[in-house]
Amino acid sequence: MKNTAFKMYINAFGYINNNWEFRLTNNGSRPIATAFGCSWDDIPSIYFHCYENDDPYIDSPALSASFKTVYCSNIELINCPLEEDHQTKDCNNIRLGEWPNIDDYTSQEEREAKIVWQIGYELISLVNGAFLLFDDNFRKVEIAELRHNGSLMPYCNNLKSMKMLGKPDIPEEIIQAQLTSEMDDRLKLIHKATEDEGVWRILKYFEMGKDWATYFKIFETIKKGKKFTDEEKRFKKTANNYSLSGINSRHGFKPVEIKPPSMTIDEAHIFIRNLAKEYLMNKIK
Repeated sequence: MKNTAFKMYINAFGYINNNWEFRLTNNGSRPIATAFGCSWDDIPSIYFHCYENDDPYIDSPALSASFKTVYCSNIELINCPLEEDHQTKDCNNIRLGEWPNIDDYTSQEEREAKIVWQIGYELISLVNGAFLLFDDNFRKVEIAELRHNGSLMPYCNNLKSMKMLGKPDIPEEIIQAQLTSEMDDRLKLIHKATEDEGVWRILKYFEMGKDWATYFKIFETIKKGKKFTDEEKRFKKTANNYSLSGINSRHGFKPVEIKPPSMTIDEAHIFIRNLAKEYLMNKIK
């Protein structure tokens, strides 16, 4: 391993000083940790660390990897709006006093778990978007379990209330050293997406899959206020016109037919992916 990589690896564990662990699945396709590019042979992320499970009680390949993140080290700094009543239908939280073995600490742990779940959903969303940008065949990763100090936490749905995570509580020089290192571009984009809304939007949109309306949002994020090329005009006309792009058109049915040369959804995917890559690579140079 390179010296710089080793130093960053040590730094990662210096800042990821919490006992929250997400266990991952991507429908049995392995190995997840290798896909993340977080093996000993690569420069690891200081924002999160993904690793193969060595738990002897895990015999399912679908739970072969876990990750921890620095964002769970300072939960109180996370901007995640939650309901005043933590007992929601979306989370299997418990009220203090409902069970004789539940004390104040456990109740606080349960409440923190709800925020931690949302942190995990946010990071995995960015991971999926970044990997799908480079690989159409990447199988989305999902969180199967959340554990704290080894104990299984109650499940909580994705409340979709999380905003951009923002820079973690790490010295700026460490963050900049990571972004200028030789680490995988996908990991750099995930890091950048925590603080740059343009990058954040595009990775979020790419996780959504092939859709004309979604592609147009990516197009608007990148090309707002700029002149359009002939290919860009062709994309716009197709995406906006029901008679050309059908039920997934950006607009609803209109009885007026327009007959410009149209794009297929696969052509649009290649066009938008190339446009997005150029925009995103400039963000992490």
